[in-house]
Amino acid sequence: MEEITVTMADLARRTRTLLDRVCKRDAQIVVTRRGKPAAAIVDIGEFRALQADRQRLRQLEQDEVLYRQLMARSGVSRAEARLHLAEAREDVYALIEQAHERNADVPPDEIVALVEEAREATRDQECSAPL
Repeated sequence: MEEITVTMADLARRTRTLLDRVCKRDAQIVVTRRGKPAAAIVDIGEFRALQADRQRLRQLEQDEVLYRQLMARSGVSRAEARLHLAEAREDVYALIEQAHERNADVPPDEIVALVEEAREATRDQECSAPL
């Protein structure tokens, strides 16, 4: 894949042509301002993959905090902490599914929002329960 560097002025003049190249997935555009990279233009598939990677990284960072809390509070190994967290997630997903089934007339995103609100409200208690 080709990387094309353009100035902001050049981008303004050649927007359609450059976007066509990006959409065909044969180019990425780096836009410069005063000679320094300021932005990048990539095809939507790559953008979505970057977003997904960022979300996975955030989840790993959050999981790391939970692993350490479980290990410190319960004296379990890292592997056991991972297992407990995975089991807890499965339980939460099962509860969400049950909520969907019981509330078929409520939009799924509303149920997920309510579950997230409840999760946030109990966040301080996540690792305090005995294993």
